[in-house]
Amino acid sequence: DKYGINAFDVNRDENNNLTGIIRNNFVRFDQYGIYGILGADPTKDYVPESQTQVWEDGRFGLTWDGFFLKNKDGNQQIEISTKNDICITTPDKVDETKTIEKIKIGRLGEENGVQVFGLRLKNDDGITTLETDNQGNLWLRDELQISNLVKIGNLNNDEVFNANNKFIIKNDGSV
Repeated sequence: DKYGINAFDVNRDENNNLTGIIRNNFVRFDQYGIYGILGADPTKDYVPESQTQVWEDGRFGLTWDGFFLKNKDGNQQIEISTKNDICITTPDKVDETKTIEKIKIGRLGEENGVQVFGLRLKNDDGITTLETDNQGNLWLRDELQISNLVKIGNLNNDEVFNANNKFIIKNDGSV
């Protein structure tokens, strides 16, 4: 049709006979690429104004800007794409129009003109709690606990290492 080539979802009865089409669920091939829309407004034709809109509305796509695959479950979204690599987002607790990248694997940013790749975890407040980088460094916000016996990090009483309260190292290096 005039919007590209569309494959619409369908309804079927108990005998698998076609009973109708679902106009708001479809796969489309048009000037932006090939992409899938789930849950568009059924009262009007879906006509994206840009690739950006396709990326925002689509569940999957291969466009001139790259590839994306998204799964939305309630307020959580899991995305694999050329723009965001692997990313799990949830709404910000303070401003629900914004999201928090709870888990990010891949391109984390840039430092001194060099792309930084790794893993980043954030808590519900959007504060980074764990991060790795290109050099294999691991950063933890507070503490690393190994079983119930060994703790490393910012512990109680100015401790940075505690092995079952038998071997303790303080912030100042004293044992």
